[in-house]
Amino acid sequence: MEYVEYPSPQGSGTIRGYLAYPWRQDNETVRAPAGLLGRPRPGVLVVHEDGGLTPDVENMVRQLAADKFVAFAPDARRTAFDRRKAQEDFVAAASYLKNRRECTGKVGVVGFSDRGSMAKLLAALVPDVTAVVSFDGQRPEDEDVMRIRKTMRFLR
Repeated sequence: MEYVEYPSPQGSGTIRGYLAYPWRQDNETVRAPAGLLGRPRPGVLVVHEDGGLTPDVENMVRQLAADKFVAFAPDARRTAFDRRKAQEDFVAAASYLKNRRECTGKVGVVGFSDRGSMAKLLAALVPDVTAVVSFDGQRPEDEDVMRIRKTMRFLR
């Protein structure tokens, strides 16, 4: 697990995020399950609620890594009031995760609370997103719904 920065030129510039791998725990390499170390894994982008990158969000990222995903949670707290910048920051985060060498290029998104809407929006905006789980949030706009070509699960 580590804190990383990624570029979001159309959004807020440089964004900090929390990244965890299946074979890393507490910033030390641990013995990976047979055959897992060095093999790329699918990615999961965690879209936190408006409170930012909290210990609970970091714990969710670690849990997803323990389930053999490369998990990433960008800290978009500073863009909470500028929806366009936040949207661009999360689009850039999806691209950043997809292009990491540890990731297979397959990326899912999970979103919580009001930011569950952002997870749904990413399904429409980012063709490379392969699955979305949204815990609450608003329904996507009709024109965005028509662009979604992947599995989505909405939970209330």
